[in-house]
Amino acid sequence: MKSVITEEQHVKFTEQTGLDVSKALDNSLHNGRFKIGVAQKLINLHLKYLWTTGYTNEPPHCLIDGIIRDKAKISYDWTTDDPIEAYKRAISDLKAVADSPWTH
Repeated sequence: MKSVITEEQHVKFTEQTGLDVSKALDNSLHNGRFKIGVAQKLINLHLKYLWTTGYTNEPPHCLIDGIIRDKAKISYDWTTDDPIEAYKRAISDLKAVADSPWTH
């Protein structure tokens, strides 16, 4: 049976991954931080591949990169954005775009 995680669990995992990698590799990272934007992209890309190959359920979020950002016309830079609040705002903005009548 494929496990299902909630959106809240997914966000917490993404945030914790950023913290854990920052702690483990702080001397090797720019300003000692593994940014949330980078963490979300890697996690969401990995989950996308697992989903498309049938190994897991649909992920809670799509990855947010420059292509998604520009197509959705949202403000988010995965390479520099770090606070989890910026990621949550970007997801909220993507949901609003997806729910708009212009996307249907």
